[in-house]
Amino acid sequence: MSIFTIYHGHAFQPGLETCREVAPDITHGVEYQNPEFCPADAFARYIVDNGAYSASQDDSDWDEERFEAMLSIVEGWERDPDFVVCPDVFGSWDETQERAAKWYPRLVGKGLDVYVVGQPPASVSELVDHADRHGSPGVFLGGPQRWKYQTASSLVDRVGDRLQVHIGRPGDLLRAKNAGADSVDTTSIYVNNSWDRLRRLSTQRSLSEWSDT
Repeated sequence: MSIFTIYHGHAFQPGLETCREVAPDITHGVEYQNPEFCPADAFARYIVDNGAYSASQDDSDWDEERFEAMLSIVEGWERDPDFVVCPDVFGSWDETQERAAKWYPRLVGKGLDVYVVGQPPASVSELVDHADRHGSPGVFLGGPQRWKYQTASSLVDRVGDRLQVHIGRPGDLLRAKNAGADSVDTTSIYVNNSWDRLRRLSTQRSLSEWSDT
């Protein structure tokens, strides 16, 4: 059984095959958010991010049209995304809820599985209510890493496996796994050829399982 799923940002097939070779006990997929970096069709399981975080780092407005273009591309693929990240506003919980109210029904209407986004200072109760209100199968946690780890752990304690928990850009993969996350996304492993991060995760997992037996 897989630990959890790692979605690698804009990875192409050769790089993803290397990820699988280095850490075969982990499920690997691809994260897409830019239409310019998409293959002709899906070659692996994948998610569609909304690009809100990238826009915040560039100090630019979120590009709604680019997100819609990305959705149009994957609609033509035989394989559906594992989930689409509902548009949010990085750093603002109130605005994230407002944007979700607009976008969630539109995305579900396309037949897509959609994860709502949690931003601080949302409480666990607020996140659960937010997901239940929209009927979302999972919560994508953004914001500072420490908040994401703590919130993921509390969410899992609260809801068990009723909701999937995804940590965006976790930094420490093992810490994200230990917090109970079902999946994470990262660009640094693929872009920087940081295969040792995957090796360490597999090794630490094996040692942990051995010590628990």
